[in-house]
Amino acid sequence: MNPSASEAMSDDHVTDDRPIPPANVWVLSDGRSGHLGTTRGILLSLARLRPLNEHWIELRMRLGAARLVMHYWLHGFGWPAPRLLRKACYHIGSLPAAKPDLILSTGGTTAYMNASFAREHRCPNLFAGTLRGLRPSFFTAVIVPFPLDGVSNSIELEYLPSTFDPAKAAQAGRDYRVERNLSDERLWTMVIGGDGAGYRFTDADWRQLAQAMNHLTDAHHVRWLLTSSRRTGVHAETILRDAIDPAILADAVWWSQEPRKVMMPFLGAAECVYCTEDSSSMLTESMLAGKPTRSLRPQISKPVKIQQMLLDRHVGSKRLERVAIADLCQQGRLAGHMEFNLITQGMGQILAEKLVSYLPSSWRSVQG
Repeated sequence: MNPSASEAMSDDHVTDDRPIPPANVWVLSDGRSGHLGTTRGILLSLARLRPLNEHWIELRMRLGAARLVMHYWLHGFGWPAPRLLRKACYHIGSLPAAKPDLILSTGGTTAYMNASFAREHRCPNLFAGTLRGLRPSFFTAVIVPFPLDGVSNSIELEYLPSTFDPAKAAQAGRDYRVERNLSDERLWTMVIGGDGAGYRFTDADWRQLAQAMNHLTDAHHVRWLLTSSRRTGVHAETILRDAIDPAILADAVWWSQEPRKVMMPFLGAAECVYCTEDSSSMLTESMLAGKPTRSLRPQISKPVKIQQMLLDRHVGSKRLERVAIADLCQQGRLAGHMEFNLITQGMGQILAEKLVSYLPSSWRSVQG
């Protein structure tokens, strides 16, 4: 064997055994909880492929017009936004010293800087959300829970990625029942949001919701695990607390007064879940828990396009039943009789397998 061949074999052996270097991922965040959950879910899928060094960068748009400015800059010039332009359009947190191997973000306000940073650093980038007129070619892949016409680099998923772990939720629910001495009780969960995504709740909506909970308790002999959220507000919580019979509540979290993070145990302990329709993240977690889920809408309901598409998809696949709050009392004796197609498979590995075909060979070799 000649020396050069021997050296080559030695080098190959060293390369194969060498630890896989972590990828530096610049994670752009607008701070919205739903977007954060999606981004963290994608990071979990990426971490299945190779180790990650996460570098989080906070972004806030200074003015609504910044969207138009960034849109025209990217489409007109195709160059990364210069420092003065991005400073004029955004409040941007400190940038990492480490050059990115990947840019990742969720939500429309982050899309422009996602595209700009990827061009500046000549690295792949992933974006979760609708493009709002941006060219698909600005991104390595676009992650969405519905079809995007004319977008060849979209990764279509049944639901958005999430850090929610159904097995952990189930265990949290079992533990919660034991700790609260509720092992033998029938428990339903009510998850309450508030105004947003094209929905506006009136005092009448909140009173009707409370009345429906009282009625459903009588009809089905259940008690409730209730949690409100940051968007619910003191006024709505006051109406609900005054109108709901306290005896029907096995536990309640009124977020404005004493916040507690209880989604995992409340979903894990529940037979079924009712959730206001304004929050796609809360609905997704409810369905991911593998529980029959009903979305509740107020009288003033004009869902934004992306919300309507999500609802239509989940209703069509029998993951979700939509109910108007005003009709909930009338539907009470029928609730629980729809045949649901419950989610049984996690999204993390599915997304990881799809991402491999879009990422450079350094990611593909790890998966293989």
